[in-house]
Amino acid sequence: MVIPYPDTKENTLFITLTPFVKPTNFNYRYILSIYKDYIDTNFINKNIGFIGQFIADYVKNKNDIINLIENIDGKLFLFGYTNDKINNNRINNYENINTINMVEKLKQCSYIIIKEHDDRYSGGITIALSLNIPLIMKKSIADIYGIPAIVYNETINELTDYINNININDYIKIKYNLRKFTDKQIEKNKYILKNLI
Repeated sequence: MVIPYPDTKENTLFITLTPFVKPTNFNYRYILSIYKDYIDTNFINKNIGFIGQFIADYVKNKNDIINLIENIDGKLFLFGYTNDKINNNRINNYENINTINMVEKLKQCSYIIIKEHDDRYSGGITIALSLNIPLIMKKSIADIYGIPAIVYNETINELTDYINNININDYIKIKYNLRKFTDKQIEKNKYILKNLI
């Protein structure tokens, strides 16, 4: 049996979760997937979460991320598969963790790194926004999403001094701006969905 793809019905409408996916010749709406279950903590540490596969073929700047962790004297919490045995006491790998336990571990992180990408949706973005944990992203990606993030231009190690020297007041401002963005995006999503139905 052959199922025609794409559907040729005139009323076909797509929802895309990433600005990188733009169906051609079809009506679509972009919605940044977010839920509101934020972590309302105002402490700062140098622990960073990474959600997704942490393998060299998938994360081109893997070694740079490890260098950043070592240079800021923090810990890297990995939530996903890695094919390497990582012998580094600054890296904790939680490969088969359930969602509730992952959120509890993320409460120990002050940042979430978003993988450099230009072709797909990143679940780490949704989790960081929903939990109100500041994102670390390449500037070109943050600009496409329009997310207020802590950004770097070429290499993540550009942020070493920034993370080492940020004070609690500046960190709270970042969290405030992130929450403001998320609240606005949730209202925008509600409007889009309401008009789709």
